[in-house]
Amino acid sequence: MKKMMRKILKITAIVCLFLLATAYFTGSALLVRQHEPQIVCTHIRIDIADSSVNRLVLPQDIYVVLEKNRIMPPGMKLADINLHQLEQLLLKENGIKECHVYTRIDGELSMEISLRTPLMRLETTEGGYYLDDSGALFPVTPYRTAYVPVVSGNIPIKQEEWLAQLYDFGCYIRGHRFWNAQIEQLYVHEPHNIEIIQRIGHQTVMMGDLSLFEYKLQKLYTFYRTVAAAQGWDRYSLIDIRFGDQIVCRP
Repeated sequence: MKKMMRKILKITAIVCLFLLATAYFTGSALLVRQHEPQIVCTHIRIDIADSSVNRLVLPQDIYVVLEKNRIMPPGMKLADINLHQLEQLLLKENGIKECHVYTRIDGELSMEISLRTPLMRLETTEGGYYLDDSGALFPVTPYRTAYVPVVSGNIPIKQEEWLAQLYDFGCYIRGHRFWNAQIEQLYVHEPHNIEIIQRIGHQTVMMGDLSLFEYKLQKLYTFYRTVAAAQGWDRYSLIDIRFGDQIVCRP
């Protein structure tokens, strides 16, 4: 009985705290609306989620965007700041996935921003793009470079099926401790003829197309753990993993 009472009291306390928090933020929003015509923007707060990990866009880059578009909120009345327009402006910037802009009664203009997470960088004849963790392409940012595997060569940028395969490949190597550290670049001779460029080892590794890539990489991983470990990584100049259950090597 006592345990039940403690549980009920705990749930009641949580509900009360939630209601108080909701009332606080709702009240604050109402106060801002009521007094907004008189409130002047005193400062800007920029909060970029996971900025310590994903540094594709930093707060100073947002200030550059504002200056470039001649938007200087400090000193402006909050009522004169078009929040929706400001959100749409920031969403046009490469690398920004979501943006929420709002004002506070103390004169603060707040920007809460989340970024796209690149999986791979594609260097195409049409320019540089990132393939992000949702499978979407977006142009490289002018501010920062993400240290992800690079794909170059004859990239079929308009073939959705090929890009979907590349996305699956990128997700796989990101989640694989060894390949995430080892694979530095893919060079696309043709969509069906791809070369893996590694961080360790000088040999050419031919993978063929992106089909069955997990099986092909598992073959190569087994080769490194057995043959290469015994004979040395640089014994062969060419390793070909395109053919079924075999690996073709050339000194």
